[in-house]
Amino acid sequence: ASVAVALTVLGAGFANQTEVRADDATKQGTNSLYKYVEQLEEEREKLEGEKVELLDKVGQLEQQKQQEQKEQKERQKKLEQLEHKYQVETDKRYQEQQKKYQQYQQEQEEKQKNLEQLERKYQREVDKRYQEQQQKQQQLEAENQ
Repeated sequence: ASVAVALTVLGAGFANQTEVRADDATKQGTNSLYKYVEQLEEEREKLEGEKVELLDKVGQLEQQKQQEQKEQKERQKKLEQLEHKYQVETDKRYQEQQKKYQQYQQEQEEKQKNLEQLERKYQREVDKRYQEQQQKQQQLEAENQ
């Protein structure tokens, strides 16, 4: 019986000691769990801050992209206007040159026509004078005979 009492007292002491150690281990586990949760909270807050910064950056880049697209459209519109203006001016110059060339051709044709008329008139005059000279000479020859 004394051995049983001794074992009971010893078992009770051992059980008591195990409970204290278990409480300490639980407290230490809880403390490290709280610390880990705090670290995770800090990391989450840090990541949230980075997320906000990155979203701001994305917003700025989107605005910049939209501005650049707007500027590109404006440049494209100006380019098209310039090309149209150039084409209109080129067409106008071409038409003016064509008109000048046609006028030149008409003038040349008229000059050629006038020249031909003058040549025919001159030839008729020459022929007429020749005929007159021939008649005068024939008259003189007839008178001399």
